[in-house]
Amino acid sequence: MSGRIAGAVAYILVSFVQAREGREYKAWASCKPGSWVKARLEIDRGEATAVAETTATLLEVTKEKAVLEQTGTMTSKGKTVDMPKQKLEPGIKDVEAGKMLKQGDEDLEVDGKKLKCHWEETEVDENGLKSTYRVWRNATVPGGMVRTEIRSGGAPAASTRIVVLKWEKK
Repeated sequence: MSGRIAGAVAYILVSFVQAREGREYKAWASCKPGSWVKARLEIDRGEATAVAETTATLLEVTKEKAVLEQTGTMTSKGKTVDMPKQKLEPGIKDVEAGKMLKQGDEDLEVDGKKLKCHWEETEVDENGLKSTYRVWRNATVPGGMVRTEIRSGGAPAASTRIVVLKWEKK
């Protein structure tokens, strides 16, 4: 399995949380420890593709941060490997999330449940590379994120999709 793909998966998951950490923290802060969310991440970078399934579990919440443990598996080129456990700590500060392009409301079905979601589409410039993020949110899901689609420029162009599969909010 390509280290490049594994690095891309880790980068996307960690940078997604960090780039939106104020909102992410607020969504996790409404949960009790033991709450969790399982998501599927699909990355397409032209000739390099990967699929990961991750579970983020809330370990603790303080006034400054939420502490999450993330585990999962990644499949690329027919091989599946366990991803190393990671601790994520979204904090209370809001980070500039980019230029708002548009927003709206849409119903999504997840795990047999119909969720009313608010979505926002933003453009982010990360070191000269422009990416467009569309994020669907619903407060009943730990972390708030229900689906995310990311389109990145560059060579080769890349797309990433994160979809919540299941969750438990305590």
